[in-house]
Amino acid sequence: MNLLSKDISSQLIRVYEQTALDFEKSEEYEKSLEYYDKCLDACKRTGDEEQEAKCYYKMGLIFEQINDMDKAILYLNKYLQQSLALNNFERVSEAYQLLADKYKKIGKLQRIKELP
Repeated sequence: MNLLSKDISSQLIRVYEQTALDFEKSEEYEKSLEYYDKCLDACKRTGDEEQEAKCYYKMGLIFEQINDMDKAILYLNKYLQQSLALNNFERVSEAYQLLADKYKKIGKLQRIKELP
């Protein structure tokens, strides 16, 4: 990816993230998820792994808001995996706590043993 493409993609990440946040604030969760997904794609194109982890985190929380616990857990697991890959132990700790909370909510706390 050339420098101009990377700069444009980085700007798109900011626009997508802000748009997703705006929809989230107005409780338009489906639209928010749509823009976080676009943000995630742009992150992958630019290799912005920190922002990618943030997208997984936000998407996991939104799926919880709309009571889709399976997808919430899926995205929080991705957040955990990305945080582990980045050696961001603060985020790793947060991800474990969030996952434990979600597993507890669905009555499957024993599943936490399956996590890395």
